[in-house]
Amino acid sequence: MYTQVYAQFPAQERTAERRAAALYSNLIADLSQLHFADADDRRAFPPTLHSILARHGLFGLTTPGEHGGLALPLEEAINLISATASFDVSAASTLVIHNFLALPCIQAAPHIPEQKHIIWGATRGDLCAFALTEPGAGSAPRHIEASALMREDKVRISGRKI
Repeated sequence: MYTQVYAQFPAQERTAERRAAALYSNLIADLSQLHFADADDRRAFPPTLHSILARHGLFGLTTPGEHGGLALPLEEAINLISATASFDVSAASTLVIHNFLALPCIQAAPHIPEQKHIIWGATRGDLCAFALTEPGAGSAPRHIEASALMREDKVRISGRKI
């Protein structure tokens, strides 16, 4: 896991650049062992891809550490996604959707029961999904107006979908 890579450096060397460099090189080494061409034929990711991405912390790139994330600066997060894209664009797209569309929606909704537990799981590899199906939102997810509210043991969804 990322924290294991981080812990191998003495305290004085634990700079953000050093952490990112170690994470980047270890990620590249792991991804280079996978056979992405076979994945295209099977129409599925390599079986161990998800666990590799999770082990390196890539499902919580910019999420604060207290929520289980790596708390990386945006530039470092983008570098890691770019490294993933150099092997497989679909895998990199999954990381973008998870980290920058779906996870922030969960973080912005404190009324969700067990929100902190959900965020912690998401940063550890529970995949988040995101769908744009609302009129007027187009490709701008922050313009979605639909909402879901918990009332007793029922969820009430309000909004228009297409």
